[in-house]
Amino acid sequence: MPTGVKVLLFALLNVAEVLTFGIGVSFFIFGYPLVQRVLPESRRLVFAAYLSIGWLLSHWWPHDSLHIANGMDTGGLLAIDYGFHITLMIAGVILALFFFALAPAGRHVPVSQRDRQNNQQFLGFSSTNCQVPQSKTKGET
Repeated sequence: MPTGVKVLLFALLNVAEVLTFGIGVSFFIFGYPLVQRVLPESRRLVFAAYLSIGWLLSHWWPHDSLHIANGMDTGGLLAIDYGFHITLMIAGVILALFFFALAPAGRHVPVSQRDRQNNQQFLGFSSTNCQVPQSKTKGET
């Protein structure tokens, strides 16, 4: 049984897992249109990338909770780890394919000034402390 600082570290880890789970659920609810906007030509790859991002964010809490509930049953540990780790490996491959589908063409995703300002606000950037580089759209010099 953990004691002292280990209890605090486990508690902080659990808080981080719950937060990323919440972010993952939010991504599952709201993220598809954003991913689709990046590569609208490939519906399958977009959907797979969307699921992969959501899974990478949301799997932590259920994964650790299953470990705790399972205890030291090696059959259960193998099932849990294969179920989570293999799917994470697949998600990584899918996201690499998604990236490679974008990279060779030098693809540029236009971002409106309003979207840029919303992103800066969300990330805590302001014109006084940090500038996100302005992207150029076709026809601009």
